[in-house]
Amino acid sequence: MRSLNEVRISGTIPRDADVKHFDSGARVANFSLTVDRTQRANDFPEFKAWDEVADAIKEHGKPGRIIFVDGRLQTDLFPDKNAPAPTNGDKQKMRKATYVVAKHVRIVDEKSGQTIIEVEATKRDENQQAEPDAEPAVV
Repeated sequence: MRSLNEVRISGTIPRDADVKHFDSGARVANFSLTVDRTQRANDFPEFKAWDEVADAIKEHGKPGRIIFVDGRLQTDLFPDKNAPAPTNGDKQKMRKATYVVAKHVRIVDEKSGQTIIEVEATKRDENQQAEPDAEPAVV
């Protein structure tokens, strides 16, 4: 049986995205949304957007704006930097981070309800895995 990995979610942008630029020219925006769960509780899912979608988030994703995101879930494993070093053949303790890779976003003005920008990831962006191995360029 084939599995389905699609996410469709909307919420408000609580703070500016953290955007990194890589020497390869790739850009990644890390951001979160405030999403109502109940009248008194919110969730704050994490997102990554690459290249053109990252540019749109950086330029137009201001706090308070509404954003609609279509994407997919991705989980990355990475070494736990706070864990003691492994000894006697023990394995390095790993951590995981699960987030939504944004493939399509529509950013809406919170007052007028008008679409500010709508952008779709290219196939290259869509298939982007974890951040490139290279360190981000300083911009």
